[in-house]
Amino acid sequence: MAIEIRPAVEGDLPGIARVVVDAWRATFAGLLPEDFLKGMSYSHQEQRHRRYLGHAGIIYYVAEDEKGEVVGFASGGSSRDSGFSHEAEVYALYLLPAYQRRKIGSALFAKVAGDLGDMGHKGLLALALENNPNRVFYERLRGQPVSTEPLTLGGTAVGQIAYVWDDIPALMESLRGSAG
Repeated sequence: MAIEIRPAVEGDLPGIARVVVDAWRATFAGLLPEDFLKGMSYSHQEQRHRRYLGHAGIIYYVAEDEKGEVVGFASGGSSRDSGFSHEAEVYALYLLPAYQRRKIGSALFAKVAGDLGDMGHKGLLALALENNPNRVFYERLRGQPVSTEPLTLGGTAVGQIAYVWDDIPALMESLRGSAG
């Protein structure tokens, strides 16, 4: 199954929205309130990502299958949280469940992290919900976990963890070394 990683374009927004909603519903079923997950909509996610796609300094990549369907995406830019010394952030990294654990997430992460490094950023962070079973992905990439403030999603307090990398060039070297 051939997957292409490429910069996202406006026509990818419906696919990006589908990936967000479907990935959240699959990953967090039984972990977050059912009403919250059912309330997620493709149209809202499409509008949300439309606001950011194409903005200077915000990076989007999609993973596209051989049929041209978006099966995953990643985005990043300047850190949204001034409480960290890491000035760049991977904002989102989502894959449809059928495409997880195939190194597609690693390829998306590497594209976003590499571009952020090329923009002059030195340190990087990525946030994950504490109860996300897929957060081990960041641990495998040697992200250092740091506790952060909890979020409230659907009326439920949920912890989140920031994974940080102090040196994007060293991270990229590590990613290149693990790819071979």
